[in-house]
Amino acid sequence: MPEPIENGVDEKAQKNVQIGDIDYCNSSGSSVNELVNGVCPRVSPSPPASRRRLRTMSGSKSEHHLYTTKTGRVLTRLREGKSCEVPVYDFTTHARDNNPKVMYGADVLIFEGILAFHRPEINAMMDMKVFVDTDGDVRLARRLNRDINERGRDTVGVLDQYFRFVKPAFEAYIAPGMKVADIIVPRGGDNDVAINLIAKQVMTQLVKRGYDQTAHSQCRHDLVNMSQLPDELPDSLTIIRETPQVRGLHTFIRNKYTKRDELIFYSERLTRILVEEAMNFMPYKDVEIELNNGQIVQGRRQCAQICGIAIMRAGETMENSLRAVVKDCAAAMMAIRILLDHDVPEENIYVLSLLMSEPGVHALAYAFPKVRLITTAVDPQISDNFYVLPGMGNFGDRYYGTYSSDTEGEEPVDC
Repeated sequence: MPEPIENGVDEKAQKNVQIGDIDYCNSSGSSVNELVNGVCPRVSPSPPASRRRLRTMSGSKSEHHLYTTKTGRVLTRLREGKSCEVPVYDFTTHARDNNPKVMYGADVLIFEGILAFHRPEINAMMDMKVFVDTDGDVRLARRLNRDINERGRDTVGVLDQYFRFVKPAFEAYIAPGMKVADIIVPRGGDNDVAINLIAKQVMTQLVKRGYDQTAHSQCRHDLVNMSQLPDELPDSLTIIRETPQVRGLHTFIRNKYTKRDELIFYSERLTRILVEEAMNFMPYKDVEIELNNGQIVQGRRQCAQICGIAIMRAGETMENSLRAVVKDCAAAMMAIRILLDHDVPEENIYVLSLLMSEPGVHALAYAFPKVRLITTAVDPQISDNFYVLPGMGNFGDRYYGTYSSDTEGEEPVDC
């Protein structure tokens, strides 16, 4: 088996695959949205979440430096594949919204705005700079239609703002951006030839940097068809001790004839045991407490906050047990990746599951060697449909009653 990957990232792949950045500058009303929406479907990294659009942050002149500095920090974090909070500008109130939008890194990062070319340091970060140009009369007509119908403004106010501020600002600050553009696109979203050329260039650059759009499907295929597994399970895996109670609970849960109410009862009992086992790995500190008789004794007290995250849908079934104690392998990998994007240390992440497959355990341990895996049992295989074999059936369907077997409840279960 290959050596574990540090921080869940293959170093070789990290050197070859880089994020592609596209910078779009445009005049107001030039339909850059149509152009970007035309490029995105043609750029084929999947899933759809692998493309992100980031609008420039707008503000008053006195706050310009502050906002552009924050823009640079946001772009840097997204290029590094990390999460960040992006301010949202409300064009009705002409102020920033109180609720920022959380965004994550992606294979292709599209940065757009009328002043997108204004800062040289941001231009230097971009792989492709596109200026979207449209006839001035068309821009004015679109602006009138948008501001009157969508933003509740009157015609006189829109025209006054346009000729006093928008048009002079375009000529002084935006039009010169054509000098730094790699591509100038006339007619915006109506230019299908330009859209296809941009999309092809993006895919060409991604392939040159090592991007393989079939890698996700190949990874799933390799996981199902792992013929040679290591003889020993990884050290990061903890299986709770198989006491008679644990084995008895597994008997009820695995039995296809167990009724739904019994399944819920016994699975929650087993989940509570699992969560209690996980609590042994949480950080504690030494404390002194005073007993009723005045005697001072040494004790232990939890010294860190715990955040429980359920991987939907079957993972939600464990929430009640988690609250009581603390007051699909691909899904687990994505959840871990999101936590890492939020700067959670890998060694502080614990994955709890009622049942794991041996291939899934090795895949998780290989990708995230510092993550602790805790389960009640490990089954040897997974099916082509990614069900654990022999497993518990579709646990989420059985728990929530969204799937009922024709033979459910026919065989009596002795207590």
